[in-house]
Amino acid sequence: MEDLYEKTIERSEQLKKAGYNLIEMWECEWTKSKEYKKEMKQIEEEIKELEELNPRNAFFGGRTNATKLRVKGKKLKYIDICSLYPTVQCYDDYPVGHPTKIFKPRTYNTDWYGLIKCAILPPRGLYHPVLPVKNKTKSGDEKLTFPLCQLCAKLNNQKDKCSHTESQRIIRGTWCTNEVEKAIEKGYKIISIDEVWHFEKNRVICLKDM
Repeated sequence: MEDLYEKTIERSEQLKKAGYNLIEMWECEWTKSKEYKKEMKQIEEEIKELEELNPRNAFFGGRTNATKLRVKGKKLKYIDICSLYPTVQCYDDYPVGHPTKIFKPRTYNTDWYGLIKCAILPPRGLYHPVLPVKNKTKSGDEKLTFPLCQLCAKLNNQKDKCSHTESQRIIRGTWCTNEVEKAIEKGYKIISIDEVWHFEKNRVICLKDM
């Protein structure tokens, strides 16, 4: 460690003698600075854009929420949809074979069937948002959200009206193409597409027979 420190001092002196305006800072001070945090955040965003599509990121689990916590003066009905997952596995299409990977397409193609990694702008005021996003909590865990604004979701803003810009509201992720098509139908706008996995073939695979 002493040798490394001495070499650092020697290198500093060389730069100063060469006429450079050298600004030095201990690493512990740099990691606490606002500049470091801003730079790391920018690097993280760039890395996310460079990452290849990971199909696991399109799996989010179930969606449960209370639309209203309290309702007065109305007759309520309770509806329970049973066996949704087995029904999908029995009657719905599944992709078959190997996908064609499409990188950085300029526009969305409604003929695609599979997975898409993209940036998309949600509409304002949609009562039931379509696309899920996982956001990290203060404890480091991931929480499943359905935001209309990415920054509001990160800040856990549930009360104040969103005043963020379009670039701050954009959500990024990997979803199934049929989810994205439903989102577009509800007013979402695709901003950019990183990658698409398109399956030429799809068919009903009755899992009860397997």
